[in-house]
Amino acid sequence: SEDRKKGRVYDITEKGVDIWETIERKNMA
Repeated sequence: SEDRKKGRVYDITEKGVDIWETIERKNMA
């Protein structure tokens, strides 16, 4: 999925995922 591609590109950790999701929500708002 797109989210997994982003995750691999950024090599984010579980904590990073939380941050990423927060950013995604802000972008959606």
